[in-house]
Amino acid sequence: MTQDNQHEADNPVVIAQEDSIKADYIPTNNQPSTGIMVTSTSMETPFLPPQFLNEYEKTVPGSAKEIFDMIVKQQEFNMNIKNQEMDLNRQNLERIKVIDNANIKEQEASALVREKEIQIKSRGQIFALIMGLVLLAVACYFAWLGHLKLAGLTIGIIVAVMTILFLQQRHNQNSVDSKAE
Repeated sequence: MTQDNQHEADNPVVIAQEDSIKADYIPTNNQPSTGIMVTSTSMETPFLPPQFLNEYEKTVPGSAKEIFDMIVKQQEFNMNIKNQEMDLNRQNLERIKVIDNANIKEQEASALVREKEIQIKSRGQIFALIMGLVLLAVACYFAWLGHLKLAGLTIGIIVAVMTILFLQQRHNQNSVDSKAE
């Protein structure tokens, strides 16, 4: 045996055909013929190819129909699950829309209440200014007429009302601060 022949005997040649993913062993130096066959199949369907179903049918009569029926039932089950998931997602989306709309309406109502509260406070401040000016004018009038006790009483009313409003404002701020904590 030459050196080339020895190398060929140690490393057999394998030829792969691209069509059918088969590999055939080509013996060298008159060695007995042995074959290696490699087959690969890829499927992307839940259904078995007819040749497999035929083999099952030959082995166990009626099994091909049972397998096919089982695959169909599984597909129907999967579709039902997907449909239920989609229905649940739709229901959740509808609930979210309702909750969002309720939150938006609540925010709009809160904004309207704040706006009305500001209007009422503004009117109250204007009314308090008018009352204060009127009472001051009355106090000046009583003082001009010489009724100093009445003028002092009118000024005392102004001071008392302002003190009450100041204390009430302080009490409201303390309540808000304690709620925030």
